Amino acid sequence: MHLFSYVQFAFEALYLHSIRNARIYSVLAVLVFIGIPLWTLFVPARNFPPGALVTIEKDASFSETTFLFAEKNIISSQILFKLLARITGIDRDVRAGRYVFEEPIGTAMVLYRIAHGISGIHSVRVTFPEGITVREMGEILTLHIPGFNTALFVSEARPYEGYLFPDTYDVYVDSTAEEIITRMRARFDSVFSSITTHENPRGDASRVQELKERVVIMASILEKETKTGEDRRIVSGILWERIDIGMALQVD
Repeated sequence: MHLFSYVQFAFEALYLHSIRNARIYSVLAVLVFIGIPLWTLFVPARNFPPGALVTIEKDASFSETTFLFAEKNIISSQILFKLLARITGIDRDVRAGRYVFEEPIGTAMVLYRIAHGISGIHSVRVTFPEGITVREMGEILTLHIPGFNTALFVSEARPYEGYLFPDTYDVYVDSTAEEIITRMRARFDSVFSSITTHENPRGDASRVQELKERVVIMASILEKETKTGEDRRIVSGILWERIDIGMALQVD
């Protein structure tokens, strides 16, 4: 066989070997390129702190939320966290609140939880009947939340007696007195606003504020003086008329 034929065979073998190696390298590159991000998505960060507590503020941006999770070592890659959130649309639908992570979880699960508001914090349903005092509210909270600081609640709530809306609330077991009071006041303001907006369609804020204290005091009087809705309407009309003419209310 001519020497040129051997050279040709050698080059063909080298070419085939190179092609085969190139394919192997390409597959390996793809596996590395895809595998590492996938590993990061489903495997917890290396220094994930079990029991970590994170609070996402209501007006926090997604970038601020991302930095918060990275700072606490709950996620290992801010870039990947933001990328997955952007792809899934979660970056526009994060639920504010407190989140506790009892056990390490991957980035994908962290995103799932903050998108669905899965706080990991146990909550209890607490009902405050109408007409109770802030001290009675504190006693109810103590029955539902072990170790709740009733004295602190009563002390902080007393200035808002009459302005804490009686309703049923889902309360986190680690809620502070201030947080519960803030929720109840916000609920009161929301309900009061809906009523006054109907009666005061022009939205005169000064008029609403002027009425608030008078209405709350009148409501507390009616609560103690009357039993039925019909009685309240009648007595309320009588008392407002007495106020208009400067007459004593003559109630207990």
